[in-house]
Amino acid sequence: MPRVVICVCTCARPHLLRHLLSVVERLEPGGMDPAELAVLVVDNHPDGAAKAVCEAARERLPFRLAYAEEHEPGISFARNRALAEAMAMGAELVAFVDDDDEPRPDWLRHLLRAREESGADMVFGTWHHPETLSPPRHLARVRFFEPIRLGDRNSYGLPGW
Repeated sequence: MPRVVICVCTCARPHLLRHLLSVVERLEPGGMDPAELAVLVVDNHPDGAAKAVCEAARERLPFRLAYAEEHEPGISFARNRALAEAMAMGAELVAFVDDDDEPRPDWLRHLLRAREESGADMVFGTWHHPETLSPPRHLARVRFFEPIRLGDRNSYGLPGW
């Protein structure tokens, strides 16, 4: 049974899923045995494309790869399916990554260390825009394009971003 399940929700973006899974191939398991780690892809637009991507990637991944479908449209339904499937797989911990993300190889190791050091039930990673992204001038001051300020917290103590 996996200790950690990395959940990826995807919706009609097989090219992004393919890239993400190629990045996950290089993921450092954070001191865990690869058998303790699994990747779960939840397809929120099941048309066969994401399933085919998963089947092609399955042999290359050093971790177990599971696939599930969520027919009810919407990210909330896909994430809830991911949690249900991960729990059914016996996961102790769940990590979410989007299909358009590109986590660094040490991403999971840092998440696990932050959780261990803080004792928190939930930890968050940060993200940044690709260095090649150059937003139009009229959008450059929109908060979405500003660097993340790690000290920002909302009224619930969660990252303000």
